[in-house]
Amino acid sequence: MSNPFTSEQHALLRLLFLAGPQAEDEIPCKCARGDLLKIGLVGRFAGQTFLTKMGIDVAVSRNLHLEKAVTDFRRTARFILVSDDAGHSYVIPEDRKDDWDTWRFGCGDDAGDGPMFAVRVEGEMTFTLPVVAGVPVIETLNRQGEWR
Repeated sequence: MSNPFTSEQHALLRLLFLAGPQAEDEIPCKCARGDLLKIGLVGRFAGQTFLTKMGIDVAVSRNLHLEKAVTDFRRTARFILVSDDAGHSYVIPEDRKDDWDTWRFGCGDDAGDGPMFAVRVEGEMTFTLPVVAGVPVIETLNRQGEWR
């Protein structure tokens, strides 16, 4: 695909797509914003710069949605290995650690196989490479920064 955008314009398009509306002092290149504003890809309101519907469509056509999916996945899909007092191991979402501690110190081993959000593991674990929007996460992360 030919690149009709300068690197500054692409960087702003990427920033707004991945991070959402930005305040005036967060815009890295005011000239790029002016250019994208003229062609209708960004808008401004109440001191914020944001992507228009057309800007979102252009970002998606440039595969920025894949990077966003991976970024969102990495932000939310973190797991940790924990153990109960009987030595059983469980995999739990990292953001449920407080719930794990409540279960463990509340009813712990008397509750059977652990809380519903925990997956009990015995012996070896096998992991499958996660895929987001048809793209392996590891491959996508290695290519981060190459979105053009």
